[in-house]
Amino acid sequence: MIKAIIFDFDDTLVSYKDIYLHSHKEAAKKLNIKVPSDIELLKYAGLPWKTMVSKIWPDIKFEDFYSAYVEVDDIIDRTPVKGAKEVILQLSKKYDLFIISSREKDSILELMEKSSLPIENFKAIYGDDSLPYHKPDPRIFDPILKEYKPEECIFIGDSDYDLIPAQKAKITFIAYLSGVCPKDVFEEMNADFIIDDLRDIPKLLKN
Repeated sequence: MIKAIIFDFDDTLVSYKDIYLHSHKEAAKKLNIKVPSDIELLKYAGLPWKTMVSKIWPDIKFEDFYSAYVEVDDIIDRTPVKGAKEVILQLSKKYDLFIISSREKDSILELMEKSSLPIENFKAIYGDDSLPYHKPDPRIFDPILKEYKPEECIFIGDSDYDLIPAQKAKITFIAYLSGVCPKDVFEEMNADFIIDDLRDIPKLLKN
């Protein structure tokens, strides 16, 4: 019996892909460094931000990149993924809800508030700064697995960096097609379920 549903955050609950691509490219232009392609940026989407920046720009100090990035990123509005609020409200009536993200917790809370997503419907929210381990390490689930068995959990995410730890932890994974990771990658990696609409989740849970 499923008792806990765990969500990734960026592009699973709040849209971020287009902002992610635009803001990182604009920051690179400001710093006069290599402007990566969409493919290169999406390759590292889902990793902790400092890790992602170090892989694309190994010679750049994160603090310098951060300063350039926020000048662009802070002016762009955030919107919830279609169906996210509806699904959160529906699922929280029956299941314990969690978030595990590579984004820092304060940023998650801020963006949920800006996107009008109900923070109070989550039992716990774990950001990059809340855990000693990070995606794709399966130990990101340790705090939740202290209370639930793996077979009692479902993890929903949009990246292979979400799928890998779920499989290692033996947690059922629902791949959401946000555009970050192609469907064929999830198929090749044997995701348990693949959806393109969050509103399909309650239907899957009934089966």
